[in-house]
Amino acid sequence: MSAHCEAEVLRIKSKMERALNEKSEEPVLDMLKALQALPVNLEILQKTRIGMTVNSLRRASKEEEVITVAKALL
Repeated sequence: MSAHCEAEVLRIKSKMERALNEKSEEPVLDMLKALQALPVNLEILQKTRIGMTVNSLRRASKEEEVITVAKALL
């Protein structure tokens, strides 16, 4: 289960990084909500470093809902 979760977190992370690089906010909220639904544990957080990506997304976003969901995740 945790290997599947880790793979899913990495997939979402790469999508988020792409969105950050392209400065598009379209699917970002969906990605954050998908991440919220996953059973992420400390090991997955450390391995994937997803927290850093979510934090970058939070800082770069101007959408209040994106910022709120990102803060809740962190």
